[in-house]
Amino acid sequence: QTVVMNCSDGLDYLAMAKFFKGLAASGAWACFDEFNRIDLEVLSVIAQQVSSIQQAMQSGAKRFDFEGCEIGLDATCAIFITMNPGYAGRSELPDNLKALFRPVACMVPDYALIAEIRLYSFGYRDARRLSKKMVKTFQLSSEQLSSQDHYDFGMRAVNTVIQAAGNNRQANPDMEEDLLVLSALADSNRPKFLAEDMLLFNSIMSDLFPGFAVPKPDYTDLINAIKAECESAMLVPTENFLFKCIQIYEVSVLRHGLMTVGPAGGGKTAARDMLTRAMTKLDGVNEKYSTVRQWILNPKAITMGQLYGEFDENTHEWTDGILCVLYRSAMNEFAQRHVTDRQWLVFDGPVDALWIESMNTVLDDNRKLCLVSGEIITMTPYMSMFFEVEDLAVASPATVSRCGMIYCEPAYLLPDRLAPQDAPDVPLFKSWLQNMPAPLDSQRDAFKGFFQKYLVASTETLRLQLTQPVPATAPNVFAAVLRLLDCLLLQFVPKPDAEPNPEALAAATATLPKVVEPLFV
Repeated sequence: QTVVMNCSDGLDYLAMAKFFKGLAASGAWACFDEFNRIDLEVLSVIAQQVSSIQQAMQSGAKRFDFEGCEIGLDATCAIFITMNPGYAGRSELPDNLKALFRPVACMVPDYALIAEIRLYSFGYRDARRLSKKMVKTFQLSSEQLSSQDHYDFGMRAVNTVIQAAGNNRQANPDMEEDLLVLSALADSNRPKFLAEDMLLFNSIMSDLFPGFAVPKPDYTDLINAIKAECESAMLVPTENFLFKCIQIYEVSVLRHGLMTVGPAGGGKTAARDMLTRAMTKLDGVNEKYSTVRQWILNPKAITMGQLYGEFDENTHEWTDGILCVLYRSAMNEFAQRHVTDRQWLVFDGPVDALWIESMNTVLDDNRKLCLVSGEIITMTPYMSMFFEVEDLAVASPATVSRCGMIYCEPAYLLPDRLAPQDAPDVPLFKSWLQNMPAPLDSQRDAFKGFFQKYLVASTETLRLQLTQPVPATAPNVFAAVLRLLDCLLLQFVPKPDAEPNPEALAAATATLPKVVEPLFV
């Protein structure tokens, strides 16, 4: 038996002693991932614990004294550690601990050979040629595309494409193999690219797969359901927005850990909510979709102990954290009640190396949450970890490579400064104009003209000539303007529970043309 444990700075020598006792008695192997995240003081004690086990094994003892307890020893037990030096929150291993382990350096694997063997296993006949094209795509992308924190072209990215190619082969056994691999490359990589990088990536794929176009899957049911949900939520379902919703769905099929990345106001939450509501609506109508339940929390609003759980300093009693409670709730939905709804644990907040590194074994193929108490909770096939972040500037490459990325660019939400006449057609303004109550709707054309005349020019002045003490993103600036207009115009809108008053409504309608433009000024 092999046990993988994801280490964190919350581990103390008592928890490690309990782990080592079980290993020595059972003869199991243990791999301690991110071992150098443990505090330096604890590592020094661990060195003594490991040394006592190794000395007992070398002497051939059947029983030995460990931390004041006599326990049995199975000589087949072994301890392995893995670590990534140089990241935030890492310790340098003490010399007495280094001496107990034999170092093993890992080299970059042959991506093409791995891809070739796995493609053959999925039934591809021309796997050698296709694997070389696949690896060449990643090589050219890493060289020619811009450098972004959320870009990853390593082995995990290659593995995701291989898995997608296998799924495509199973779903379309008669389709040309080049098209299957091309579709897998597009579906796995396009969601994370910026607009300018998308053009370069498309040209790379057209050079490597000449004469082939990426096949478009049929998502008619899902798109119609998303449009209906957008209408009920008073949102404007633009092509870009629908495209991002579909990308989130496609990535959620390939990865159980996914991140939407982009500035605030870019539509990350709206895309996720509309997609989950549409999938829930299609449950029972189309077998591809099922009900989605969301469990949402902000990881940076609480401490590490409140998130993952912690021991009481005085009694050493364990208390579950919020993530443990939500994780178990999502797991029990399937394990005890046999509910096959999708369970999304949504982390809406900044990502840094201090708290998310404890989820490495959750996000990789182990799919296990390792707690400081020694408990290991396994994910169900229907669970996904969803992260909404503004950027990944302080996230480690280990985290970036484990998640599927969807970049939500807010450009389509903003008016073009070179074409102010198109400002009323921007989704933010269009939605506001469409949902204007009476008697404000009589001035809809006037509002359009003032958006063109004042709003684009004033925001350009704010961006280029003024300094904001607390910088705000452009979508938030426009949203704030619309909220101010709502407040100022509230006096002209009848209250929902008020009795109809035609005279007051006529007076408000007559007054509005005189006050609308001064409100903008």
